[in-house]
This record gives sequence, C-alpha cells and structure tokens, in this order.
Amino acid sequence: MTILPPHPASQRLTVLNGLRGAAAVVVLLWHSTLATRFGDSILGQLSGWPAPPRDDAGRILFDTPLRLLTMGTPAVTVFFVLSGVVLVLPLLRGGLDLWAYYPRRVLRLWPPCAASVALALLLMAAIPQRPEDAVSVWAKTFSFPEVDLSTALSSFFLVTRDPMYNNPLWSVKWEMLFSLLLPVVFLVVVGVRRHPWVAIVCCAGLSGWGAVVAVGEVQYVPMFLAGGFIAVLVHRRRPRRAPLSWVLIVGGILLICVPDMYRTLLGGLPYETVGLALTGSVVLGAAVLIRGLTVQSSASSLFESRPMRFLGRISFSLYLVHVPLLLTMAHIVPGHPLWAVAIGIPLSLVVAALFARFVEEPSASLAKRAGERASARAAAQITRA
Repeated sequence: MTILPPHPASQRLTVLNGLRGAAAVVVLLWHSTLATRFGDSILGQLSGWPAPPRDDAGRILFDTPLRLLTMGTPAVTVFFVLSGVVLVLPLLRGGLDLWAYYPRRVLRLWPPCAASVALALLLMAAIPQRPEDAVSVWAKTFSFPEVDLSTALSSFFLVTRDPMYNNPLWSVKWEMLFSLLLPVVFLVVVGVRRHPWVAIVCCAGLSGWGAVVAVGEVQYVPMFLAGGFIAVLVHRRRPRRAPLSWVLIVGGILLICVPDMYRTLLGGLPYETVGLALTGSVVLGAAVLIRGLTVQSSASSLFESRPMRFLGRISFSLYLVHVPLLLTMAHIVPGHPLWAVAIGIPLSLVVAALFARFVEEPSASLAKRAGERASARAAAQITRA
C-alpha cells in the first residue's frame, strides 16, 4: 500500500543519530544530577515547592551555560521532534507499506522497553531499595521497597499508564501513540506542506498551550508533527550555506534555553506557570536546531563523528537502562550520591552498549523480518482475492 513513488535520494542522515546520542547523554546527566543534593534545589525552583537554597556549585550548574548539559526535559523534546523527522522523511522519499510498518514499529519499540522493565525489576530484587536512605527527592520518589504485581505488569504495556519502575518510559508511550497515528500525520504534513515554517510555529504554540492546560495529547503530538514539517524542508534539499547552518544551530539552542533564561534573568511570575507557557519556544528551538544540523557544516560533521555515531547507536538503550542503574547505585552506596553518580554514569554507558548489542539490535532485526513477512502475506492474500 504505497502512498508515494520512490524518491531517488534516500540517503540516511547520520547527523540525526549523533544528535540523538547527545540528547540521551543530556538526559543521563540530568537524572544523575537529580540523584544528588543539587537535584532538590533545581527541582524546587522549577516546580515551585520549597527546596534548599543553592550554593555556589548549584548556581554554576544551573545558572550558567553548563545548564545545557543537564536540560533533560528539553532533550526529550528533541527526541520527539527527531522522531517526527525520521518517521516522516522516509515516507516523503519512498512511500509507506502499512502492512509492514505496524508490526515493524511495535516490535522495534516494545521488546527493548519490556526488557528494560525486567532489568529494573531484577535490580530491585537484587538490591533492596529504601526510600529513606536516598538523599534527594527524585531518588526517594522512584525508590520502591516492594514490588506491586499489578504495577509491575502495567509497566510492560507502554500505552496504559506511566511505568513507575522505569520512569523514562513515560515518553515511549507518546512515541508509540505517534507511531500509530503516522499515516494520519503524514497526510496532514503533505496537505499543508507549502508553508512548513508557519506550520512549525503553530505546532510549537499548540504544544505550549497543551502544557499549560495539562493535556498530554495536545502538548506532545504537535512536537512530532513539527518534526514532520522539518522532514518536508529536508526533503526539498534546497542549497544551503554553512554560515546559515550555524545561525540555525545557535538560534535553536537559544530558543531551547528561553525558559531557563527567564528563570535565571527575569524571575517574577512563578516559573512553573511561565515555564510551561514557554514550552513552545523549546519545541521551536528543537526544530530549528535539527534543521540547522541537516545542512552540511563543521557542526554537522561533529555530530557525524565516530564517537557521536556510537552514542547515537546506543542512545535508545541508554535512555532505557540508565535510571534503574543510577537508583541501584544510590542504594548500594547510600549517603554517598556523588560516588553513586561517578560509578553510575560509566556503568550506564557500558550496560547500554551491551543492551544495544544483545537486546535492541536483535529486536530491530526481528521487527524488520516481521514487517517483511506481514507485507508478503498481505500481498499474497490480495493477489488471491
């Protein structure tokens, strides 16, 4: 069931894998920070609840450009916009085989996520978790002295409720929802592709409004849709110069930083209210950044380097396994969060590489075979009919 004829240029944008790897590392550093005493001060400022005052180290971490290294929530927004790009772009280039797509996508996402939940449960069984031993609010919140069977079973189903035992999987629920809606999203993108930047700005505004009214579908689906319109721009392949690439990259980063610049420089209105309203700037910034990196420049070459390609290859696995590992280390050395983080970060990278090799990549191969088989069977049934 092909929507568009094949496109002659179907090259893969390796720079996007490098960006995905960088975003995964930022999420790792964010959660590592939340596992320490610094996490309470920044969470308190972002959420509005009482928190200990920040010392000089906290101000350096959160009120300077170093904050870019721990912008975990914006990094997830980058993930969402990236997913819109990488899912819609192949459709613009080569069409969509729905018979192959759905089994392939489900098997691409679900088995690694289920395996990460199993890993989290195994670690909880091996290393008992005592919330009272954790030194940060975040670590206390996601430490569980007992495993509830119904909650554990629910964690294996990505579209039911947020999986408590491996918290980062909340975002995969939205990835799955967008994947199921992809044919509809594709028709929307194609239908209004004459003015993609106008559409991207509208998506960003809609996402910001969704954050304010606390409607997840309105907040997150437009992020993927914005990525779809970036795919339209990439598909057009209009000549671009390297200086413009840098303008887009720097502009995108500045837009992503708008909520934190407000928090640091302006203050005034409660950040938890204004920060949600400024979510749209993060979505727009992610889209502009991604567009800038798709233009050949020294920046895009950096994201195509071997280390960044490696991080891109393990990015999904790193996202899935790092929180259970960080929490486990926090309970192995209770009262010493900096040691837990110092061990947990490299341990997460090593386990992610192993997870990618023995879980994620076999799952991707299985998904590909299942998609091909489903497509072949559907074609055979259509021929017989």
